[in-house]
Amino acid sequence: MRTAIAMSPGVLAKEQIDQLSKGGMIICHHHEDLEIDASALDLRLSDRAWKLDEGQRPSTRELAKMQAKSVQIKPDRCEKDPLGEYFLFEKGKIYLVELDHYVKLPGNISGRATGKSSIGRLDVITRLLTEKSTEYDMVEAGYEGHLYLLILSQTFSIKVSPGMSLNQLRLFSGPSHASVITRSLIHYFGTPFWYIRHQRAKEWRCWEDLLQEYSSSRTADPSLFDLTVDLGDEGYIYKAEPSSESRLIDLRKGKASHDPKRYFERVPIAEEGAEHSVLLEVDKFYIMKSKERLCIPCDVAVEVVAISERIGDIRIHYAGFAHPGFGRHDDTSKPGTPLIFEVRATDMPTRLYDGSLLARIQLFRMSTKTTPAVSAYDKQELNLSNVFAAWRDGQ
Repeated sequence: MRTAIAMSPGVLAKEQIDQLSKGGMIICHHHEDLEIDASALDLRLSDRAWKLDEGQRPSTRELAKMQAKSVQIKPDRCEKDPLGEYFLFEKGKIYLVELDHYVKLPGNISGRATGKSSIGRLDVITRLLTEKSTEYDMVEAGYEGHLYLLILSQTFSIKVSPGMSLNQLRLFSGPSHASVITRSLIHYFGTPFWYIRHQRAKEWRCWEDLLQEYSSSRTADPSLFDLTVDLGDEGYIYKAEPSSESRLIDLRKGKASHDPKRYFERVPIAEEGAEHSVLLEVDKFYIMKSKERLCIPCDVAVEVVAISERIGDIRIHYAGFAHPGFGRHDDTSKPGTPLIFEVRATDMPTRLYDGSLLARIQLFRMSTKTTPAVSAYDKQELNLSNVFAAWRDGQ
């Protein structure tokens, strides 16, 4: 194992990731310098990719087989148009892309990856692989080598250029499980972590009331906190409905470049008396938001945990990080910020009710407090990916 580096246990902050980069432990080969936010770095695509015939488990042997048996998309075969070079990742096809990073992690630094929020909201699944993978989205402590990304775009075909980022890597000093903030520890942070509206009232319940409910449960995991769906605020959720002529999304065009009505429709919430619900169709993709409004301190990072099959036959949340400072804005009319759920019913039609449990979050202490940058998502409500322009009614 490689030599350890002196850092307090926890999630590495931007300044600490910068330190690793300047020490030659995180190398970006061809494209721009590292783009780092408060608790993760963006991983950029290189110009080497393979179109796969089948999905694979994340072992070293299978990675080598994928590279040997699959059709390599060479750099000189990248398509090119007036916007520059691009890869076309077709809907329903599986791709393996070598990332533009080479890492030489110290013996006490490991990593966990997730898709970026703007990418998850397009129904794109990303899975990080290393040359020593035994599971997806994990980088072993002390790992030295290249990083790879499996990409499956399930609803739309997408165009991306080398150098773009579809996923993020969060680094930990020491074992990640040792940095978990449990229910018994959360009080020591002395600040609200989230709010939720009282039923039929305008007041907001804060985290202390909810913690009492968690503590009364005999089955709740002490390291996880529930997130429920909000079907009572907006009056609708979004469902992807691409027509035959509008399946392609070109990420090179940037923010607010696509008309959302060509790709999504608003599904009204059914109301039966006091009950609000929505029926999810099998293999359709939906965007909705949490009832809980997060308000994360600057020394805490959040990860959304994939939901258990014990909750229902649905897949929740493709993009799993919320960063220090998320939701800590000055709008007292709506304290905190909801998380966005990317939801797909899998095996059967599923009816969700307002307040249904959809996901859980895990809290991690930071290795050091950081100053978070202002993010467009800090005041989000029920928002689509930022590649879409604002939804305008009546047009």
